[in-house]
Amino acid sequence: MCDCIAEMQKALEESGKNTMLDIPLTFSPNGQLHANRVMISTCKRDEKKREKPIKLLPSYCPFCGEKYIETT
Repeated sequence: MCDCIAEMQKALEESGKNTMLDIPLTFSPNGQLHANRVMISTCKRDEKKREKPIKLLPSYCPFCGEKYIETT
């Protein structure tokens, strides 16, 4: 598994910007807790619609392209 998340968090911290990656806590079907994927947030295109924007959990690292290990 890649260490892109740790590298990006470190780079963001060192940049002095007030920002960090959004890493959600997820549970696998067997109840194990995981925090190993970046969440990709979206925003609304049409503010008049009542739908909420979705959040995406990629299957591949968005930084290096390595496939995430499926947790079961």
